[in-house]
Amino acid sequence: MMPPIYVITGLMGSGKSTVSNYLQYRNHNVIKMDDYAKDFMRFDNNCVIALVRAFGKEAITEVGTVNEAYIKQVYFKPEFNENRLIYEEILDNYLYQELQETLESTDSPVFIEIPAFNRERFENFVEHFSPWIQQIIWVSVDEKIRMERLKNRGMDDETIKLRDSLQDGTLPTWNTVSYKIKTFTNNGTEQDLFDQVTDFLISSFHPTQLPLKKNYLKFQFNRMSDDAFNKFICEGFKNTFGCNSCPFPCHKCKVQK
Repeated sequence: MMPPIYVITGLMGSGKSTVSNYLQYRNHNVIKMDDYAKDFMRFDNNCVIALVRAFGKEAITEVGTVNEAYIKQVYFKPEFNENRLIYEEILDNYLYQELQETLESTDSPVFIEIPAFNRERFENFVEHFSPWIQQIIWVSVDEKIRMERLKNRGMDDETIKLRDSLQDGTLPTWNTVSYKIKTFTNNGTEQDLFDQVTDFLISSFHPTQLPLKKNYLKFQFNRMSDDAFNKFICEGFKNTFGCNSCPFPCHKCKVQK
């Protein structure tokens, strides 16, 4: 039996990973599709053939490992568009199979973070899991703010343009769906976004547990291990809001500026 599914999505730089981290730290089940994709690329034998067919023999190093630096460099280039679509079809079939097996092993609600795929790819994902999707959570951000965040990550205009060309900034509209779209607006501080996630959790899962308070930044971080704290900062605050807006000094989180 499949559990209830909540899909988290948004454009690159919107803050969807930060939302996922908030939920994860609240002990909710969170699956990041990018992690699944990376595992497939690194460890599945079928990936060797698929990657070489899509991106050439340079996709594999001399010792037979995936040349991740090369893949990252060429993945979004227009000349590989057709081959990339073939690779992504193979990838998605694998991901759906793996994801379904994982979901069938739990009864608790699961949050699945996925990038803002192109329209067809997103629709395929939703249709595949439609019977179990309760809500789609769209993380929205002002375009100017999003650009600033991406540049804080070290991306140049050309890289941003290439990656944005593969994402759809709007969600499809279905006439017959059993779920609603929930929007988190991420134009403010990390605390603003955390408050929205907390309100959502209270209303959706903990309506009688008002002590689920918004003391995340001041109290909850003190309970995290160093490794968990460092990962949270790197994947969440630093990537979304930039180092200068991080609420913790680098000597504590050990992130090098």
